[in-house]
Amino acid sequence: MAEKSKNDLVTKSDLNAFKKELLDGVASKKELKEATTNLVTKKELKEATDKLVTKEEFKEEIAKLVTKEEFKEEIAKLATRESLEVVANEVLKHSADIEKLKEDMGQVKGDMSILKYEMGEVKEKLVSLEDKFGIMINAVDNMNSKFDIWLSEKAAIDHALIRHDDKLDDHEARIKRLELRRV
Repeated sequence: MAEKSKNDLVTKSDLNAFKKELLDGVASKKELKEATTNLVTKKELKEATDKLVTKEEFKEEIAKLVTKEEFKEEIAKLATRESLEVVANEVLKHSADIEKLKEDMGQVKGDMSILKYEMGEVKEKLVSLEDKFGIMINAVDNMNSKFDIWLSEKAAIDHALIRHDDKLDDHEARIKRLELRRV
């Protein structure tokens, strides 16, 4: 082995410098923790990707949108300035008729108010008539029940009279027989 000189030997400061060079490229626990706090977990990544749209879904959604041609067709269906002017002129021609209709509507509203008031009076009269009719029905019911009582009493009296008439006939026949025996 060859002899090493003092210059060839590594000193403590050389080792510390070498260690520092090696560790300069390595992150500390604190630096690793700070760097990983912004990273996402597998679960968060899956949830985020589940919300993404596939190319097919994107194409389907785009197909649902209105094309320029369809938009132009729809715009063509709308009224033009000329057609609106024609309508405005027609409205102006009939503005007197419209005013007359407004006046008539006002009159109709007044007539309806009067009718509502009169309907209220009619309702009050109907309630009064219903009350009187109820009293009359009660009176007829009372008379009917009294008539039923009278009929049942009359039937009892008629039966008693027939029974008495039969007894009288029987007595009369016995009296005649007794008189005939005496004679």
